[in-house]
Amino acid sequence: MRWLAVRHFARHKLRTALALMSVALGVSTFVSMSALNRNTLAAYAETARARAGDADLVARGTLAGLDASLLDQLESVDGVRRAVPLVLRFCTARRSSEEPAERFVFLGVDPQRPPGAEQVTLEQLVEEIAAPWELLSTKHPVFVNAPWARRHQVKVGDSWEFDAPAGAIALPISGILRADSIPVAMGSAVAMSPLASAQELFGSGDRIDRILIRLEENQDKEALLARLQALVGDQAHLSDPLQEAREFDAVLGSVRLALRLLSLLSLLIAAFLVHSTISMALTERRRELAILRCVGMPARSVRTMLLREALLLGGVGGSLGVVLGFAVAGSMTDLFWNTIGTTFDRIDAVASPLHPADAIIGLLAGPLAAAMAALGPARRAAQRAPLQGLRLERTPPAPSRAARDRRVSVGLAILAIALVNIEALHFPRSGYLVFVISIAALVFGGYPWMRLAMSRTGPWFLRVMGPGGRLARDHLDRAHGNTSSTLVAVSLGFGMVFSTHVLVRSFESLLEHWFDRTIQEDLFVMGEGFLASGLQGTDFDLSLRDEFRAVDGVSHVHGLRFNRIPYRNERVLLFSLDAAAPEDSGQFLYVEGGPADKAAWAKGDGIFVSEGLAFLQGVHRGDSMELPTPGGIRELPILAVVQDYTWPRGVVLIDDDLYQDLYDDFRAHEFAITLNSSRSLDSVQADIERILGDRYHAFVLTQEQVQSSVFSVFHDYWSLLLAQETLAVLVAALGTFHTLLISVLLRRREIGLLRAVGAPRQVLRRMIQLEGALIGLGGGALGVLFGGAISAVTLRVLCLEEQGYRCPWEFSWWVVAAVLVGAAATGWLAAWLPSRTAEQTEVLSVIGEE
Repeated sequence: MRWLAVRHFARHKLRTALALMSVALGVSTFVSMSALNRNTLAAYAETARARAGDADLVARGTLAGLDASLLDQLESVDGVRRAVPLVLRFCTARRSSEEPAERFVFLGVDPQRPPGAEQVTLEQLVEEIAAPWELLSTKHPVFVNAPWARRHQVKVGDSWEFDAPAGAIALPISGILRADSIPVAMGSAVAMSPLASAQELFGSGDRIDRILIRLEENQDKEALLARLQALVGDQAHLSDPLQEAREFDAVLGSVRLALRLLSLLSLLIAAFLVHSTISMALTERRRELAILRCVGMPARSVRTMLLREALLLGGVGGSLGVVLGFAVAGSMTDLFWNTIGTTFDRIDAVASPLHPADAIIGLLAGPLAAAMAALGPARRAAQRAPLQGLRLERTPPAPSRAARDRRVSVGLAILAIALVNIEALHFPRSGYLVFVISIAALVFGGYPWMRLAMSRTGPWFLRVMGPGGRLARDHLDRAHGNTSSTLVAVSLGFGMVFSTHVLVRSFESLLEHWFDRTIQEDLFVMGEGFLASGLQGTDFDLSLRDEFRAVDGVSHVHGLRFNRIPYRNERVLLFSLDAAAPEDSGQFLYVEGGPADKAAWAKGDGIFVSEGLAFLQGVHRGDSMELPTPGGIRELPILAVVQDYTWPRGVVLIDDDLYQDLYDDFRAHEFAITLNSSRSLDSVQADIERILGDRYHAFVLTQEQVQSSVFSVFHDYWSLLLAQETLAVLVAALGTFHTLLISVLLRRREIGLLRAVGAPRQVLRRMIQLEGALIGLGGGALGVLFGGAISAVTLRVLCLEEQGYRCPWEFSWWVVAAVLVGAAATGWLAAWLPSRTAEQTEVLSVIGEE
C-alpha cells in the first residue's frame, strides 16, 4: 500500500507539488505567527527581567515615586535578603546637534547597593573608567554600556547632551559598563549614573522609581508578597517582575491575537485545498480503487491507505512549511518591532533561535490538517461498491435539490445564529465563538449558495458569453465535489482581504471623527517622535508653559502629562490637562454625561474616564475610582465618560491643578498650543522654536503633522495583517489552478468529444478560463459576505471585549468592486495553464479512453 501512494505521487508530479506548496504556505504562515508570538513574549519577559535585575519582587510607586524609607522597612521583614533602590527614566541624548538623537534607558543606582548579585560592587560592573581626578570633578558621572559605546565609537571623556526636565545638559562619559553587566541587559542604549545624580537630573528629589527585592532561598513568594504589600500599603505596588511583561502583552496582545486568527485561517485554507486535491484524485482513481476492492482489499485497508497518503502529503508539506515559516518569522518579527512593537514602551526585540515547540507545531499541523481534509473523501471511497467504482463516472453526480436545500438551510441557520449572537452573547470571549460559527456557515452553505445564485442562468450565459460560458456554468453546477472546497478556500482568502479593509476604514473613520473634534490645538511641542514623547517619558519643566503663553498670537497652552498607573491589575493611563481650556482647544465626545460636567471637572471635583476604561472596569458616571497617590489612595467621583483612544487599556482624564496637588509633579511631557487669529501659524511656530533654542532637543509640530503621525502608527498596525493576506490569497490562487488543472485532466474524454463535434479550440480555452473566473467571482462574492460578517463581529464584539468600545461598521463600494474584480482576475489567471492544456487535447488519443 505504501508503494501505491508513492507511485501515485510520482506519476502526478505537478499536482503533488501544488498540494505540497499549498500545505507548506499554510503551515509556514501558522509557524511564523507562532514564532512571532513566542519572540514577542520573550522580548516582553526579557525587558521585564532586565529592569528587575535578579530581583524576585519589584515595588513600583505612584507617579511621584517611592519614599526611600521603604528600603529599611522592606529589609526588616524576615525572608527579605535585600532591597535595591532604582531610578529608571527614559531620555534622549546626542553627541552634537548635527547627529540624530539616541534613545536611552537611564538608570540611577546606589553605589552601595548596585543591581545584580550581592557580592558584585559597582566597580566590578565597569570595564573602563575615567581617571580618579576627572571622576571626582564630574558632578554627574555617566556610564554607558560597552556594545553601544563600541558601535558608536564612544570613548571615556566624550561629552553627550542628555535631555532632562530642566533642559539639555552636557555630561561627560565617565566609564564604560561591562557587556555582561546586569543593567546592560535592559537595552542596547543604557546610561547609568549614581542614584543621587539621577534624582537631581530628573527632578525627583529624594524619591526613587522602584525597589528591587531579593528574597532568601526557599521562601514562599506568594505569601511573602502578601505580607510585604500589607506592610507598605498604598505607598507601593508589589508584583512579580514578569507582571510588567503581562502588562506589555495586555496592550499589544489583541494585535498578536488577530495575527494568530489569520494564521489559523491560512491553515484552514490549505486544509480545504488538500481536501479538494484528494477528492479529485480519488475521482480519477476510482477504477484503480475498485479493482483493489475486487481483488480482496478490505474497505478499511483502502481507507487506511488513503489516509496514509494524506499524512505523507501533509507531513512533507508541513516540513517544508516549517523551514519556510522560520524564514518568514524573521521578516515578520523585524516588521513587528519596526512598526508597532515599541509603540508604548522601549522594548528590545528578541530574535530567539529556532524553538522546538514551533517546529513540532508545524510538523503536526500539516499532517493533521491533511488527515482531517482527507477523512471524508477516504471514507466515501472505501464505502463505494466495487462494481460501481468500475463505471466510468469521473464526475460525481450533483446532489439532489433537497440535499442542496438542506445545506443552504443549515448554512443560513448557522449564519443567523452568528449574527443574532453578536448582541445576545455576553460571556467572556463570546466574539470568538461567533467567529467560528461564521466560518462554519461558509463551509456548509458556500457552494450551495453559489449554485442557488447560478440557477436558471444557463440561457443568459449562452447569450452573453457564448457556448464556452454555458459549458463553464454547467460544469460548475454539476462538479460540486471538485470545486466546493476550492470555493470555500477562495472565499476565506478574499474574505480576509475585505474584512481587513473594512476594519481599517472603520477605525480610520472613528479616529478621524475623534481627532477632529477633540484635538483642535494648532501646535504641539514634543521631545521625541509622536508616541515616544509622552508615553515613554520625555520631560519638560512646566514653567515653559508660561513662556509659551507670553508669545503673541497664543491663546492657550496645555501642559500635558501621560502616566501609567495601576488599577485593578491593569495599567491605565492617567492623562493630565487643563480642564478649563477654551472650546477652540478641543471638545469631548460624551458617552455618559455632557458639557455641563466640565465645570466640576475644572474645579477638581472629580475625573473623566474613557469609554474603554468604563466598559473594561465596569464603572459608570456617578461611580468612584480609587487612584494611588503619594498620600495614599484617593477616591474621586467619575463625572463623565468620554471617547478617548490614547491608550488601549483605558484613560483617566484629570485636571492639571488637581494632578499637581495629588502628585506634587511639576513636569510636562508635551505642550499643546492653541492660537488666535492675530498671527500666522508659521511665525508663532518660529517664536516657540526660539524659546526652546538649545535648551531642549524638542520638536514643534503642527496639528496636521501630529495627525499624520497618528495615522502612520495606525496603518503600521495593519501592515502585518496585509502581509498575511497576501499569503492567503496566494494559497487560494494555487488551489484554483490545481482544481482546474485536475478538472481538465479528468475531462479529457469530454473535451475530446467536444473537439470531435467541431468545438473550436478557443471555445475550450474560454470555457476553462470562465470556470476559473466564476470560481474566483463566486469566492469573491462569498468572501465579501464572510468578510463583512467577520468585520462586524470584530467591531461589535471582539473590539468591545478587547478594547472596551464599539466602532461603527463602514465600507466603500469600490472595495467591494475591487475584491470581486480581483477575485475574478485571480481565477482567470489561475486558469491560464489549464486552459492551454485543454486546448491542446488530441481528439483521437482520448476519445476512446475508459
